[in-house]
Parts: sequence; structure tokens; C-alpha cells
Amino acid sequence: MDEDEQSASLLDGEDVVGQNVDGYDIYRSSQAEDVGATRTEAELEPLLLATVVASEHRDPDTAAVGECLFYCVRTRSNRGGIPHRDGR
Repeated sequence: MDEDEQSASLLDGEDVVGQNVDGYDIYRSSQAEDVGATRTEAELEPLLLATVVASEHRDPDTAAVGECLFYCVRTRSNRGGIPHRDGR
């Protein structure tokens, strides 16, 4: 594992199983309220960090000492019915 991988933040949630789940959109901000559960997809769009198939993701951009980053992970579906979950 190289130095970037060692210092990366690992986001790893339990995968949501179901026919309406095609992957996950991961959002990041330095402000918790920016990625809160009440945010719409349009409000979250500028904060999109990654779109992934499995819920595991390494964020190589580590926070500066004393800074906290907040994440939101939402399931993505091409068929509608999108449940979501949030994390820090």
C-alpha cells in the first residue's frame, strides 16, 4: 500500500441490496449541514466526490490537522425509488 492509500479516509458501509440500487453517490463537505439528510440532490451536486458501484471508497484528500470532513452516501438508482443514508 502506498503512502496516499495509507493516509486516505476509508468510507465503508454495508451495501444496500435490492433491485433499485445501481450504486452510490458520495458527497463531502467541511460543514455538516451541507451534507445533511434534508439536502436535495440539486443542493448536493456541487459536493459530489464520487459515484461508485460498491459502498466502499477511499478518499485520498485527507483533512488538514484540526479539520473535520463530513460525508453523505446516497444510493443511486436508474429506476427511481432512491433510499438514502448519511454518514460522517
